[in-house]
Formats: sequence, structure tokens, C-alpha cells
Amino acid sequence: MTTWPMWIEYCTKLSDLTIAYNSFSTVPVNALDNVANSLTRLNLYNNRLTHVPQAISVLTSLQVLTIQGNQITDLTWLPHNSTLDYLSLSNNYISNASHLSQALFPFNLSLHSLDTDHNLFTSLPDLSFLVNVQFFDFSHNKIQDSQTGNVNPDAFILNLSYNSLTSIPSLMSKLLSVSGFLLSYNNIKAMHETDFHSQVTSIDIGYNLITELTNSSFPDNFGLLYLYLNNNPLNTISTVALQRLPRLQNLNLQQTQLIRLPLALTYLTDIVLVDLTNCTALVCTCDESGLSTWVMGFRPDFIPGSCGTTSVYEFFSVLSQYCPIH
Repeated sequence: MTTWPMWIEYCTKLSDLTIAYNSFSTVPVNALDNVANSLTRLNLYNNRLTHVPQAISVLTSLQVLTIQGNQITDLTWLPHNSTLDYLSLSNNYISNASHLSQALFPFNLSLHSLDTDHNLFTSLPDLSFLVNVQFFDFSHNKIQDSQTGNVNPDAFILNLSYNSLTSIPSLMSKLLSVSGFLLSYNNIKAMHETDFHSQVTSIDIGYNLITELTNSSFPDNFGLLYLYLNNNPLNTISTVALQRLPRLQNLNLQQTQLIRLPLALTYLTDIVLVDLTNCTALVCTCDESGLSTWVMGFRPDFIPGSCGTTSVYEFFSVLSQYCPIH
């Protein structure tokens, strides 16, 4: 359809309405007047709307609104007289963080689910007033500012992957219920011990610009279980960095630029999986033969990767026995 279907005005008892995958960009101002008090679910996804239609603002009973997959930049006419429970704004052109905060404030107590991924935000909004939203997805935006914005302090998921961050946002260290940091596909250059709180168990920071793990990358005695560093230009890992990860179980170093395996890997006494796949610069030498016992504690497929044409496991379990004894 290229225009709004006018027959809807005759359906005066509608409670659920879906109009999707069309090419109309506007909705008549009075289009929903006859269902203002009855409509509880409205799905207008994958059309060509450039703003929230004013017609929606008259709705008083709406609980679910999905308007993803449009070209929306303006949220002014959200139904502020309704108690929205679910709102999907994904795949739009929304860029103004302050505007989002203002538009959502009337739903501070009613909203439980919010989708904001695949938009054009360059900074995080302040959504700390959404006390019942615990999952915030800002992936696939253009967020650069790591110092502004906030979310419900009781949130347990904040997804910031696929953005333009150059450092880990300061608010992450305050979200004590967020145990997993989702930061892949950004431009982050370093990690610092102050970035993390003590409850973090998983960090996915693959596809960033990290070149080194330093003595101050992690807090002392950090309870981290899963660390994904794959597809970073990582070439240096300090001994102290590994000493501070006594509970680590899964370490993904896939497609990094490591040249030698750090001898300090032996500090990872709880480790189950180390992925060294496609570390094309990696060289195994007799200088690292002290890792033999540690490597042979793995199943061969739990330490994938090669030193040239020889697998890491084969080098340390077979070839390293021919190294001279120091």
C-alpha cells in the first residue's frame, strides 16, 4: 500500500492492529480516533514513516507498539496517555539522545521492554528512569561518547557492540547486575582495571583495536570466566594481566597478532579452552617449552591453533620434548 487504509476508521472495536511492509510515509491525524480507547497492540513496522504519527498520540490503552524498520527521527507523538509495556524503535534513524529521554519519560513506570538497536545515536541517552527495563540494546548505532548517558542501575544486559567507542563507557563499572560486557566491533584501544566491577564474569571485546594487555588491564584477583579478544591487533600480554585472572575458563585469542605464547599462561589454572585459531604470526620455540605440561592438560581440540604448519598442541606435546634442557 502507498497510502494509509481508510477503512480502518470503520473498525471501532479493534484491539490489535498490524499494518506492515508498505510504502506509506504518513498517517492521517484522525486515523485512530475511533479506536483511541480500545487499541492495545499496534504494529506499524517496515513502512516508510519518518516520525511517530500524531494519530498514535490519542491512544489511551496501548500496551505494545512496534514501529521498527521505518525512517523515524521524531518521537514527539508517542502515546503518553497509555501505559506502554513494550516499545520497539529498532532500525530507524533516531540520533538525538536527549530527545529519546524526553519522549520516554512518561513511560518510566510502565515500560518493561525497549528496543533501540540499529539507529544513529552517537551518545547514550539517560534512561535511568526506566526502572523496569533490564535489557538495553544499543548495538548497531554510532556511539562514540563514553562519558555520558545512563540506564536503570538494576539492568542486567547492556549491549554496546557495533558502535564507534574508543574506550569502555564509564557507566559500565557502576552496573553491578551486568555480568557480561558486550563491546565487540568498536574502536576500543585499551582496557583498564577501573572499567570493571567485581561481578563481571564475561567480556566480549573482539573486533576492536587492543594491542596490549598491561599490568593494569584488570583488577587484582578478578573473577572473570570468559574473555573474548579475538580479531584485535593484540601482540603483547603482560604476566600480571594473566596473574589477575585466576578463574578464567575460556580465552579467545583467535586472529590476534601474538608472536609468542606468554609463559604466564600457566597462571590460568582453571582454563578449559584457549582459541589460537588463525594467529598467523605465532611462532612456537624451545623458549616456550615450559608450557608443555600446561598445554598437554587440554584436549587437542580445546587449544586450536597452529605455529606455522604444526598445531600448537602437537608442538608442545611431541616436538618440545626434543628441546635442550635449560
